[in-house]
Amino acid sequence: MRSRHSILKPYDYLFMQQGSAEEGFAVDLAVIGSGPGGYEAALKAAKAGMKVCLVEKGALGGVCVNWGCIPTKALLRSAEIIDLFGRSSSFGITSENVRFDLSQAIKRSRSVVLKLSKGIDFMLRRAGVEVKQGEARFTSSHDLEIVRDGISVDHIRA
Repeated sequence: MRSRHSILKPYDYLFMQQGSAEEGFAVDLAVIGSGPGGYEAALKAAKAGMKVCLVEKGALGGVCVNWGCIPTKALLRSAEIIDLFGRSSSFGITSENVRFDLSQAIKRSRSVVLKLSKGIDFMLRRAGVEVKQGEARFTSSHDLEIVRDGISVDHIRA
């Protein structure tokens, strides 16, 4: 595997610790994944005084926030509103030329997701949780390697 010192992307400096990837750093708890269970565990441990690192290979919030529950509910809300317009005459309201714009509904859904993901990032950083972007791989029972684009970028010992 190539070292992190070979080819780096412009954003890599955001995620790199002092020292080499081989040196790594120690934490009390390493959390893999930032879904609802992951970020809550990281927050509770940090608030209890533990040194915590959370490793996420995708966007903060996991599948629920980014692709599942939250964007689905945002799209369903748009459908509920268009349904209400369709039944508005029963409420004594006349509505004409009401149209549904799927691309705008999706855009709104993505903005809701982004807001929540940024909120999770803020809470984690405020609590002192070290957030690392990449895929966590166990190298021993207490050691994790963080890999991004096939390159080892950091090591964690918990």
